[in-house]
This record gives sequence, C-alpha cells and structure tokens, in this order.
Amino acid sequence: MRRRDFIKVIASSAAAWPFAARAQKPEQMRRVSVLVGLDEKDAEAQRRAKAFRLGMRDLGWIEARNVQIEIRFTESNLESINKHVAEVTRLAGTRHHCCK
Repeated sequence: MRRRDFIKVIASSAAAWPFAARAQKPEQMRRVSVLVGLDEKDAEAQRRAKAFRLGMRDLGWIEARNVQIEIRFTESNLESINKHVAEVTRLAGTRHHCCK
C-alpha cells in the first residue's frame, strides 16, 4: 500500500470516529409523573396505569431504559393531590442540577 493510500484510509476512519462516539451515547433518561385520582388498590386505577405504561412502550419509551414512569394515586383527595404535585415539581427542579 502506498503511503498516500494509507493516509487516506486513516483520515477517512478518523473522520468517522466522532459519529461512532455520538451513536454510542446512552439515551437521556426522562421522568414522567402521572397523577391518578383513584385509590391504588382500585381495579380501574390499575388498568389505567397498565394502559399508560403499554401506550408509552408502544411509542418507544421503555421503562428503566429511556424513561422513568412514576404513577401516583391521589384518591381524589385535594390534600393528597397538592402533596404529590409539590413533590413532582420539586423533583423536576432537582433533576436539572444533578442529571445534566
């Protein structure tokens, strides 16, 4: 192999490295919080939670791979709803600081 051909091969391989490195980056984990206004033990609440997870999976969002799904049951209790909203909001604010 001539020197000029060797340099062309090395240069073309080096040009592809940044693309290969970018393609291997892990996906960013997203967090989705869902408030369900039913009791956690309620059969309808469980059906809704399952349907939501399946719908997310059908859209390409796989739990523990690229999304963290948090389903919170509030039992239509205003105090419980406010507590969960405050907690979800707090978690969303801390995500920006710790997981960039």
